[in-house]
Amino acid sequence: MSAGRAISLERLIDRLDGLATLGPKDRSLITSILRDGSSHPPGSVLLQQGQAVTGPRLLVAGWAWRMRSLPNGQRQVFALVLPGDFIGLCWRPRPRALSSTVAITPVTTCDAGALLSEVRDAGEDHQGL
Repeated sequence: MSAGRAISLERLIDRLDGLATLGPKDRSLITSILRDGSSHPPGSVLLQQGQAVTGPRLLVAGWAWRMRSLPNGQRQVFALVLPGDFIGLCWRPRPRALSSTVAITPVTTCDAGALLSEVRDAGEDHQGL
């Protein structure tokens, strides 16, 4: 992991720890899923409105926004996505994205499917998550 990446990981863990106290197992799990992150330049569409949601991703570094394209061609921005926020997290079967998520700055995301599965299957070991 590069020095820049390590700073992002530390900041992400600090943010999550501010929401709920993370134990050593929580921190280890988060670190393990962040090994295979993907980088995206500003303007990248991370999730497209109307497309099938293939699985959850976790924003590790950078900023994005959630926006909708309106019938008149305008865009409505209604949320900032910050490190520690999920993209494409949905419990409905075969969901479609209700909005687009677009990178504002260079961002890094990682697949959060393993994190959610681990918490669902062994939640008692991950009280902070």
